[in-house]
Amino acid sequence: MSPDLQTSKVRTPSLTTLVQQSAWQDAIVAAARAQLKQLPENCAAAKFKPTGELIVYAPAEFEPDGTLSGGVWNERVDVTGCNAPIRLNILTVLQPGGAPSRIPTMPGDTRADPATQKNALGYAQAVAIRYMTAMQPGCRQQVFTNTQFDGYTGLPIAEIQNGRPNRAWRENWMLFACGQTYSITITFTPNAKGLQLSATNPTKRG
Repeated sequence: MSPDLQTSKVRTPSLTTLVQQSAWQDAIVAAARAQLKQLPENCAAAKFKPTGELIVYAPAEFEPDGTLSGGVWNERVDVTGCNAPIRLNILTVLQPGGAPSRIPTMPGDTRADPATQKNALGYAQAVAIRYMTAMQPGCRQQVFTNTQFDGYTGLPIAEIQNGRPNRAWRENWMLFACGQTYSITITFTPNAKGLQLSATNPTKRG
């Protein structure tokens, strides 16, 4: 999947009906529950609620008998009951003839598609490691726990007209490291070749 793939929110009746079924939601919640266990926000009182919001990257495909046969989309799951509400994201990937793969992606409300998230995570991890090595040499515990969209910057780029994102935007990515929470601001800037990433050093949160 291209890192520059433009997301679009699409709701087809068949897909909408599918994701509202209790068995499907149970599977999405199970994936979200497994993801939460890897985050500091995890607690026994957590309650999970699929929001029904779909971000479709490849349209759902159905066989004539109604069997789901393909598609790629993200589903959001809101989690309450712990210290603070958090939104988790579960990517469903379905290849013809296979069972659905449910893959946790970055928590929060990032606007980046999954491939771009992967690139941005690697970039942010490198920034965090460099900073934490200098500030806390013994700190080895690092996990990104949330993403927050922080708005667009500048004007749309007229040269980009093929459906790709054509405007730069910022996001704050939350980092939990050795008992402290930090924020890294990442700027995503489209260009002729794809997306350029830039990031600030971690800033400690109060």
